[in-house]
Amino acid sequence: MKDEYWATFSIYDHRKPLYRQALVFFDRIIVPIPTRPFKSITEEEIEQLSTEVDFLKKRGVADKVDWDPDEFELWRDRTNGPEAGHAEALARRLVNAPPFLTRLQLKEKTDESVARLRPQGVLSVTTVPVYGTKQAYKVSTDQLKGHITERVTLVNTLWGQILSCASR
Repeated sequence: MKDEYWATFSIYDHRKPLYRQALVFFDRIIVPIPTRPFKSITEEEIEQLSTEVDFLKKRGVADKVDWDPDEFELWRDRTNGPEAGHAEALARRLVNAPPFLTRLQLKEKTDESVARLRPQGVLSVTTVPVYGTKQAYKVSTDQLKGHITERVTLVNTLWGQILSCASR
């Protein structure tokens, strides 16, 4: 039995080599695939990304999760509502940035379905939101100091990725 670390991304991270680079650092990557064109994401982009992730999935290093814009809006409204009381809900209220929220939404969705996705022989899975640059990470988290659980942050100096997960 072993523990695994899985990376989650925003719906825009496929435009940079970020999710491909994460294949080196994580046991598996979880890639959100929009269910329809959304803002600047085109149908062609969705098809290409889906094909790439299917290729990686056959090799056991990736999974794709359908990302529905309407479901995202409902999730964001729910987590910003009065019933949201945990630290990440506070983070979502303080940082109203959809790419950041997408990472957290996908992390939550993966955490909820990890039993279904977890390969045989894997004892536990830790999902980790991955940020493309130190600047993107800082913009998303500067307002959160003192409001959320201390975070373990790893910086990949070769590619400049920021890997962040809540410490337990």
